[in-house]
Amino acid sequence: CSGGSYSGPGIINMVGNGKFAAEIHNQQNVTIDGLTSAGKGIKLAGNTSGTTTVTTLFTDIGGGGVFSHAIYAPTGLKNSTIMYNHFINVAGNGVMATGLSTESIINSNYFQDVWEGIHVITSGGQNLQMSDNIGVGFKRMGRRTGCVD
Repeated sequence: CSGGSYSGPGIINMVGNGKFAAEIHNQQNVTIDGLTSAGKGIKLAGNTSGTTTVTTLFTDIGGGGVFSHAIYAPTGLKNSTIMYNHFINVAGNGVMATGLSTESIINSNYFQDVWEGIHVITSGGQNLQMSDNIGVGFKRMGRRTGCVD
């Protein structure tokens, strides 16, 4: 599947036992713009690429383990952009990506009271740009990156 836009103003307010506010699987060129995600984060999985997340507020994200991240990409970020977002009061990481992360940008985001702002562990990725991100109140660290074979 290809394309699609979720834009605000609007609030995704997840309560109860749901795992994520939104799950995007095997999609290309999806844009998330100007929304507020309260209570749960979003998951980008499978062969998802070309995702753009801009001017979105992720707030009061709880849960345990992988469900505590604002943006969770277990198969990596591919040709994706995460810019101008606010991550406030997140139990886990603002952005958590594992797997192949390549040709992606994580720039100009604000992090407040999160475990880690950005956590990217990639396997063989290239051209991953992270800059101009700022934050306060990190429980662990601002940015953690690594590469595994």
